[in-house]
Amino acid sequence: MAHIGFMKVIYQEGIKFDLICGTSFGGFVGAALATGISPLDLEKEALRMAQTREFIKLIDPNPLRRGLFEGIRVKAYLENLIGKNHSFESLLFPLKVIAVDLITGTEVVLQSGPLLPAIYATIAIPGIFQPVELGHQLLVDGGVLNNLPVDHARNAGAEVMIAIDVQPVVGFENPWDYSRNPNRLIPESLVSMYRAENIRSNHQTSTHLKNYPPDLLIKPSIPDEIDSLFGFKYAAEIIKIGEKAAWEAIPRIKSLGL
Repeated sequence: MAHIGFMKVIYQEGIKFDLICGTSFGGFVGAALATGISPLDLEKEALRMAQTREFIKLIDPNPLRRGLFEGIRVKAYLENLIGKNHSFESLLFPLKVIAVDLITGTEVVLQSGPLLPAIYATIAIPGIFQPVELGHQLLVDGGVLNNLPVDHARNAGAEVMIAIDVQPVVGFENPWDYSRNPNRLIPESLVSMYRAENIRSNHQTSTHLKNYPPDLLIKPSIPDEIDSLFGFKYAAEIIKIGEKAAWEAIPRIKSLGL
């Protein structure tokens, strides 16, 4: 959601870009923009889906399979929103979407062929949504190995690279208050797994940033209590946070010649 707010400002300021590399929801936002959906339209849709009665329509529990949710309703929703006939070759600008193959344990860069399967794959959070079968691959959320794909942007020839990191801050300066939200509706085991994944992802991202430093790293200040599993109801707040981070960064972005 913070990506939507950030891109609203980028579009409003007329800042041009040549390429988007994205993982998970960042990959989805990049794909939506590449098909011609505006940040304003994405915002309207996010606010609509933040209503519980709308969001619940996407839930189709199936705990006996390889994910907590079947994901059929989510796929139907995305097909209706994005359109089912897009390919990477028909997009408005180059797009790279990151996923991970469970069979080989390797990172997969999706950048050609039909667009929708790539979106399904990059948002397939392990344990939440079923993996996506694509050819001989079994794909899940690219955040398993690369939650901020700065390396792929640089390798694609990006001369000026802006990275937007929406992960929660992990470390001594921001200790986790595990007693927060005592009335949460999800099992404590899942909360612990989510926290462990945040820790792993933060350390991995730090390594990526050292090896492939962006020209500008932007980290919207998203409160800890807003998590990526059940934070959709805070869409308006998160989008505003993304906008604020963008406005604060505009002078530096323009100083890069963009």
